[in-house]
Amino acid sequence: KTVFEELKVGEVGVAPNANRSIYYVFKVKDRENAIEDGGVAEQERRKQFLAERFTGLYPIIKSPYESLAQGPQRVIDQSWVRNFESRNEVEWTESEATRRSRR
Repeated sequence: KTVFEELKVGEVGVAPNANRSIYYVFKVKDRENAIEDGGVAEQERRKQFLAERFTGLYPIIKSPYESLAQGPQRVIDQSWVRNFESRNEVEWTESEATRRSRR
């Protein structure tokens, strides 16, 4: 939201990851197809972007931002589970491990 909606060309902003352990610094160099029309075209593009349904998971995933974050969040979640299992010495039975791998 910071990058796509709040920053103007030339501005710098900061956006954290989900758990605020990493902060990203952005500088907007250009807004492709930007028109000096008082922001009408930009507002229309934003409205269209926010109305898009990138997956068939609506209403579970409600916004394009959630959809864009879905892949990286899956990697984080899987890493967290592996780390949790390792720390707590979790051992899966063969049938449970097979069931889990299908998910």
